[in-house]
Amino acid sequence: MADWRVGTAQETLARLGYGVTISGELDTATRQALAEFARRHALPRTDSLTPEIVVALGYAGDRAFDPFGLHELAISTSAWSSARNAAVHAQGTWSPADPPRQTSNIWCYRDLHVCREAVAYILMGQLYTDVIEYEIDGWDADELTAHSASICMIDKLTINRSQESAVLVRSARGAGLAICDRTRSANKESVARLVSGSTVVASLNEEGMKYIRLGSKASSLMQRLRVLSNRSR
Repeated sequence: MADWRVGTAQETLARLGYGVTISGELDTATRQALAEFARRHALPRTDSLTPEIVVALGYAGDRAFDPFGLHELAISTSAWSSARNAAVHAQGTWSPADPPRQTSNIWCYRDLHVCREAVAYILMGQLYTDVIEYEIDGWDADELTAHSASICMIDKLTINRSQESAVLVRSARGAGLAICDRTRSANKESVARLVSGSTVVASLNEEGMKYIRLGSKASSLMQRLRVLSNRSR
């Protein structure tokens, strides 16, 4: 039987880009998404709707309702192999989009051995912007790799020319440092891909309509979700 609590969790996970279907059933994809969400937010390991997960999803869901313009995916490689001034430009939204509504604009310059990422995101109801600098490790005919390191984590950026894709792998570091304990538990390894911003949120209505079309029980559950959502605001 479909569970409105699971449906609520799936709605939030879908809005954050975790690729789940709103069915009200605690299926494999939902369990995997819950486990990944827990890991990213330094929560106890679980693939179920624990009280901690419910509270964290509610908070993240509220933040994800904030309006924010998202880039469409675009990876420009026209100057990839130029002998001088080779450059690559990529823009889009990292998915899973966590923090919610993250949007990025990346430029890489071969002669400078550097990539710069301008990023903006919503966190605790506020808009934040930042610039992240990556040191280029490799740049061949088809792939660019770069990294950015801090005390507690390292980000590895890969841009593939033929696949027109960008992937960001985050790994924890700083073992033994107390300041990194929380970060390390939350980010042992996470993978995000650059996608069109609309894909993070646009599928929500489509999946929601599939849920409603499951029948009268699903329709009544959706009505309950709306009522509970209105009460919580």
